[in-house]
Amino acid sequence: MSRRLESDLDTSFIDTLIGYNIRRASLVIARDFAKTLTGVDLGPVQFTILTLIDANPGCTQNSIAKAIAIKRTNFVALLDGLEAQGLAERRPSPTDRRSHALYLTPAGRAMLVDLKPRIQAHEQKFAAVMSPAEADLLRDILVRLRQVGGDAAEEADL
Repeated sequence: MSRRLESDLDTSFIDTLIGYNIRRASLVIARDFAKTLTGVDLGPVQFTILTLIDANPGCTQNSIAKAIAIKRTNFVALLDGLEAQGLAERRPSPTDRRSHALYLTPAGRAMLVDLKPRIQAHEQKFAAVMSPAEADLLRDILVRLRQVGGDAAEEADL
């Protein structure tokens, strides 16, 4: 039986495709996330970087770039932007002269204090359509799907 979503077209085949459905859901969630960040000069990737630095003070550029599957060269540009905004800073690594340790500035911490409740409300909007057990299962399945492709195919062009 075909489902007809948002048009008069027969979408029965594509409605069975996992990737298609994940992409469509991702677009809806990303659009709402952007609204959540309205008034803040920050995108989802920059928010993720700040969150990881906050949770891992002193971490390296390489460790964050790898964790979020961003090419190191692209990560440097993102971090430059966060530094220019006064939200994060590089300091010489105490253990490796070739790398930098990353830290949030007081302004970066203050921004996260402001944003985290907004992000949690955004997440709750989408979690509300499922039970807590279903939300946990969905997160688990999404992690497993990432691993099929090498966890974001190593480095995305972000």
